[in-house]
Amino acid sequence: MMPTRKDHDTVRTRTFSAGEVVFNADDYAGTIFQMTDGVVRLFARSGDRSEAVTQFVRAGDFFGELAFSGKSRKYTAMAMNDVMVMEYDIREVEKGMSAFELDLFRSVSKRMDALIDERSRMPGNLKVKLAAALLDLADKDGDKVAGGVLIKMRITHEMLAGLIGARRETVTLQLQKMTKAGAVEKRGSWLLLQPDVLRKLAR
Repeated sequence: MMPTRKDHDTVRTRTFSAGEVVFNADDYAGTIFQMTDGVVRLFARSGDRSEAVTQFVRAGDFFGELAFSGKSRKYTAMAMNDVMVMEYDIREVEKGMSAFELDLFRSVSKRMDALIDERSRMPGNLKVKLAAALLDLADKDGDKVAGGVLIKMRITHEMLAGLIGARRETVTLQLQKMTKAGAVEKRGSWLLLQPDVLRKLAR
């Protein structure tokens, strides 16, 4: 059971601006985080320094669960916009858990980590996977505006490639096709999406 916000020795509130790093890959994993507001991106780098895995975490989500396994951070966590998180000291959290609860949390954290890696390698039609990823962004992070749904975050081709387990160049080509089809439009550093068109592409 997580401690309450009143347990100041165990939990603290932290804020980050867009582009700030919450933690880096290979950092010591001594804390676990719960999102209060904003969006954080988790990513790892492959051998050629491209993003191998991308996952977005949002309000209510926990991240940094590998702290329960005693391992160092596997991913880098970076704020996509203004972010507020609750940071829990893993040692204090574990003191309030039974042996069964602790084993359960460790097992679940390892399985979740494996699932993220597996998802990034899943085969499938890249156009369908990309359209589905954009629809997910529209649903969770989009603002309905005149002419579509606006994603008010800087989403790069490399981020999308990591999200669906593809090469950046392939994602660029697919986005060009989606732009011609009227599904995606650049608005500065933001994306304007057409969910109805994307749903057809995701079938």
